[in-house]
Amino acid sequence: MSGLLLKDFYILMKDCRMNVVLALAFSLFGVFNGNPFWVVWPVLMCGLLPGSIMGIEEQSGWMTYADTMPWSRKTVVTAKYVFLLLLVLGVTVLLAVIYTLSGALVKMDMTVSDLLAISLIIGILPACIMLPVNFKVGTVKGRLWYFAAIAVAAGIGGLAGALLIDKGAELPQNVGDFYWLVFVLPVAVLAISWVLAVKFYEKREL
Repeated sequence: MSGLLLKDFYILMKDCRMNVVLALAFSLFGVFNGNPFWVVWPVLMCGLLPGSIMGIEEQSGWMTYADTMPWSRKTVVTAKYVFLLLLVLGVTVLLAVIYTLSGALVKMDMTVSDLLAISLIIGILPACIMLPVNFKVGTVKGRLWYFAAIAVAAGIGGLAGALLIDKGAELPQNVGDFYWLVFVLPVAVLAISWVLAVKFYEKREL
């Protein structure tokens, strides 16, 4: 699997590096204007990158070539999800360090745990919608799901922002008792998405 992860990293650096630059630019914009949405925007973009990489692989014919290699389709799917987690968690840790040192989290009345929770939701849930469809029908036919994933991220991100950041929002007094759900939900959805993606891809004819 390490070879598959390295392959994704090389594609990221060669063909998707502009996405990384734009993500960091938007994030810095959020630091200066105190807008939490732009701060976590890199997480959303990183969460969508595995789908973009799949599109590049399909265009090059790599997915057909992969069937001749000594790994199963389940391993190919698993590598994509592991790469997704590495991207989301890696950029979250980086953002947490930068924003803590710069005082941006304090400025926005956000804690590190708030940042982690929102990052997991915005980074993982949209990808969990998109990846099973991509593995089932391909990235071209599943393109509409790419935009649906962004819409879902925006909606969920707004809700998460109200629950975790907007202290003036009129929320039930016991909402804090369910804080753990924002960590458990993305993990549960990720597991379900992975199972579906494996089943879809194992039955797909290339």
